[in-house]
Amino acid sequence: MTNSDIQEPLRPLSDLPVMREANASFGLTVENHHQLLSEINIRSEAPLGVKQLFETAKNLSLYSWFVYHFHQVSEMVSFSAMEMALRERYLEENPPEELENDSKKKPRPPTLGKLLNYAKTNQWISNENLSFSRDWAYRNAQDKKVREIMESGVLEKIGSCNVPEPTEVEIQNELSELDIVGTIASFTPQVRNILAHGSTMLSPSSISTLKRIAEVINQLY
Repeated sequence: MTNSDIQEPLRPLSDLPVMREANASFGLTVENHHQLLSEINIRSEAPLGVKQLFETAKNLSLYSWFVYHFHQVSEMVSFSAMEMALRERYLEENPPEELENDSKKKPRPPTLGKLLNYAKTNQWISNENLSFSRDWAYRNAQDKKVREIMESGVLEKIGSCNVPEPTEVEIQNELSELDIVGTIASFTPQVRNILAHGSTMLSPSSISTLKRIAEVINQLY
């Protein structure tokens, strides 16, 4: 299967209707939004169904530029694409046994949380291959510097000061301590369940979520 087999891929800009610009206040143009989405792709080796579902999530994110509430709908669909990818990989390595004639139910694959933990244990996903690992480590190192300044009492004496940039050594130290895959395995099911069971949460976060999920899926294939 190739990407050409996908039905309804990311819509071209020329197909977008003229609608209210819900995201204009964030300094984005629809062209910017479309370009960011066009750079987020699933590897050709992934199952067609996974790629199709992820493209649906991308289209929802694209239309969130007009309909703000589509951000979280897009995220919900992208979580489904990730779960499908994990399930497909799991079943490849753990094919269900042939059922007896009197069996009533097929064994169900693990839930999303268990699939993510299985992927972590079997090293399908690693911190090193996630592009956002370094950004995460940088923020942790910078937060540590902010805490050190606040605890030192300097601000009480001089009122304000610049936070020094983390050194490469400090960033690498944070990287060595991070367990991003473990964090993903712990919190992704919680966020997905909040959205699945109904939530008023609104955030313009679909593009960043899609990017992270694409990186997880691409490590599986």
